[in-house]
Amino acid sequence: MRPTSGKRPAKRRHRKSMFVKRLTPKLRRTLRIRPKGTASRKPKVCPRSDPWTVTPAGSFGDSTKTGTARLRRHLGFVAASSWLYERREFERVVDEFEKEESASDVSERDSLFDGALSRRRPSDEPRRRGKGREDARGAGPWGEEGGSVAGSEEEVSESASDDGESGSNEELSEHGSFLVDSTVASGAESCDEETSQASDSAYKVFLLSKCQLLAVLKPPVALCLVGRAHLTVLQGALTVDGHLATPSRSSLLVEAGFLSAPAHLHPIRPHSDSSSLQLRRALSRLGASEAWGSLRAHLGPGSAVVLLERAGERWPACQLGAQGLLPRLKGPYLGLGFKLRADRHRQPWRLPLTTLARRLSRACASPGGEVPRVVVCGRQNSGKSTVLRTLVNSLLNMCPEVVYLDCDPGQSEFTPAAALSLTRVTEPLLGPPFTHVHTPEKMYFLGHVSPASQPDAYSAAVSKLLEHCRQHFPNTPLVVNTMGWVAGIGLSLLVDVIRRTSPTDLIQLRPGSADAEDLPPLDPHGVERACGWLTARGDGTGPRVFSCHQLPGGTWRARSQAKLKRDAMMLAYLGRNILNNDTVTPFWLWSTVPYRVPWCSLAIHDCDGVVRKQDLLHVVAGSVVALCVVPREVLLETNKSDYPKFVEGTGPYECLGYGLVRAVDPAEKVFYIFSPEPRERLSQVNALVTGDIHLPDAVLFSQAQMFRQKMLPYVEKNLVSSGEEQQEDVLEARVGDEFDCE
Repeated sequence: MRPTSGKRPAKRRHRKSMFVKRLTPKLRRTLRIRPKGTASRKPKVCPRSDPWTVTPAGSFGDSTKTGTARLRRHLGFVAASSWLYERREFERVVDEFEKEESASDVSERDSLFDGALSRRRPSDEPRRRGKGREDARGAGPWGEEGGSVAGSEEEVSESASDDGESGSNEELSEHGSFLVDSTVASGAESCDEETSQASDSAYKVFLLSKCQLLAVLKPPVALCLVGRAHLTVLQGALTVDGHLATPSRSSLLVEAGFLSAPAHLHPIRPHSDSSSLQLRRALSRLGASEAWGSLRAHLGPGSAVVLLERAGERWPACQLGAQGLLPRLKGPYLGLGFKLRADRHRQPWRLPLTTLARRLSRACASPGGEVPRVVVCGRQNSGKSTVLRTLVNSLLNMCPEVVYLDCDPGQSEFTPAAALSLTRVTEPLLGPPFTHVHTPEKMYFLGHVSPASQPDAYSAAVSKLLEHCRQHFPNTPLVVNTMGWVAGIGLSLLVDVIRRTSPTDLIQLRPGSADAEDLPPLDPHGVERACGWLTARGDGTGPRVFSCHQLPGGTWRARSQAKLKRDAMMLAYLGRNILNNDTVTPFWLWSTVPYRVPWCSLAIHDCDGVVRKQDLLHVVAGSVVALCVVPREVLLETNKSDYPKFVEGTGPYECLGYGLVRAVDPAEKVFYIFSPEPRERLSQVNALVTGDIHLPDAVLFSQAQMFRQKMLPYVEKNLVSSGEEQQEDVLEARVGDEFDCE
């Protein structure tokens, strides 16, 4: 008998544990045996109060962890061994759900092509990403994320401007030194009679410091500003793209020349001339009293003295993918961040538009006048956006607010693309769309930048927005932006918009030469005889009488910049609560703490119905989705209470904003979603809808600089099923590759 050492003998390993260890992964899944470390399969109870909770510390936005470590935990391969099991479980539940539901073609009722767009895709046909759109009221609680947000220490190089040339070698001089002296030419270079009578007029520019200059303008001289500048009127009066600026008003931030036309500065004769004493006091406050001696010789009746100050050459949210399109500045202008030039080729529509705006403003001011409703239409790149901004700014001179109905899903003015919106405007619009992102009063997500595949949904959304406008803003001026698609179905949809708006005035921008793609004359007689998409000619639904103004279209063209505008608007929207002049775009998005939302609190939907329900979880991961409100009666639940719901029908459904799905966690059954919308607004959201909206490619590929590695999140291949069972070894190999990303 062996002597004992006093230690207890080692425990024998349980036979079942040894047996399980020898099982292959495939047999292990067949026997429903979970891999070690995976979460319990017990269904979770969906929280009723506030399922949008704080993301745990160390997951997102933790400054103690690297960007790679933050994303590794929740980016696609979180609990990867559990993901394979959950993927098949989700597909099984959806299959049972579809068998129980009657087979119905979702888009058969609403599609233009009688369900052709919603047909089942053959197994060999490539899959398109989901396109989205939905509406109505429901509950879907959002909780604010906590924790500190860690920014990146890296900087992206300045995208502005240096050509490699130094421009001018002269150094910026002292107060009152003369920098530019330009006279406005007459004759062939003048654009209208008003300018041709001012051959002896001039504008003078004086440099006060490296970041300040004074400009003296005499009517009818006009200047164009390119770049970013703070503008303050010290004497006289000035219109900036239609907005009236006077010494009594605060300074304006003007941003122009990048993805938009230059800003138009035009002096006007004020009702009472300002005294020179006020100007001298203003110069004294600026510490430039010596400049008075140089200025006084150039002042005259109706002169406007303007102070322009540097606002920074960096354009927030637009440093990626568009460096070559930023304004080119040289010499002294490089330090200022903007430049001025004489407007020798003034847009031909400005003078008649100014006259129209004055008449509409008087109608707004008069107690018994008819409330203006103005529709602006024209083909692509005809200058609709610039005309609309000028018109809105002119109306705001007399009215406290203007309602803007945006019916162009491809080039929206206040929101990201693929949506129709109704927005209340109270401040002047002095820059391209991405510089004035607004929260709309009402918005409907169409899912595409063109309504070609969903004309019925487009018409329904326009009707609902107009009804909301009549109910809540009956005495507020309305301006309507229309699509640039004016051929075929696009023309029919435009006719419907005009008839349902019943405008008091219609502005049609037409090119100087005849063009087959241009609109026919849209006078009252032509609109009455036209055939709409949902309205018939002569059915009495259109306006009886309205004023039609045919203006020459603008000459500024940016046909190839449509996608850049949409990308800039998406970045500006996502970062509107974060971005400033010192923020570097590629890094704020990943260092921001997202919301953590259970699956059971939301429905997931594809606006086209072309994505299989089994694949929707894969489609939303890493995608920009519309945060919609869907009526409870159209929500479809599976037999698993902790799984997301689905949506029956095609909408349109109300959209409260957009969000970026940072990750989908199958172990915890939660979404990680980042959105700039406030918590009070997000508390109504109950559906995620995918559409033809994405993060800019430059943002995704810029992660290589941030992570210093070849593997990029959201760019690698995802585990998306192809409709047929994939080989087990291929799936396991992909999971293994994901774990080797360190």
